[in-house]
Amino acid sequence: MVSVLDFHGWNTTPGPQARVTLATYLNWKPKGQPFSMQSRFRVEQYWSSWQDSQTLRFLRLRTKGKVSLFKFVDVYGSFEPFISLGLRKQVSLVRFEGGLNWKLKKGAQLNSFYRLEVNNNYFRNKIHTIGIVWEIKY
Repeated sequence: MVSVLDFHGWNTTPGPQARVTLATYLNWKPKGQPFSMQSRFRVEQYWSSWQDSQTLRFLRLRTKGKVSLFKFVDVYGSFEPFISLGLRKQVSLVRFEGGLNWKLKKGAQLNSFYRLEVNNNYFRNKIHTIGIVWEIKY
């Protein structure tokens, strides 16, 4: 189920949707330093196939910084504008995120975060998210 205002801040109707994503990453970590930086360049296209079919394209440029405080926890923050590639090229959403990555075991970590998403509708529509993600890599 998709709400009338979904997580990217554009209006849609309930129904099936599809998304195609192309992304590339650039990582930088100086030797012997407790911090690192990551940039991500992502292009996404969405299709909504309910009564009115709509196609949306976004360019997403995320910058993320991370600092290792202790052996078992990292603090991070990121900034990501969503640039609409439609007829009106504009920033349609801005996402700010900060959190902690807890390294529990080899291949497992817990990510706790706060995320603020601001829509371009005169910055009136704000989405606040507090989340916990359990990651297992094998």
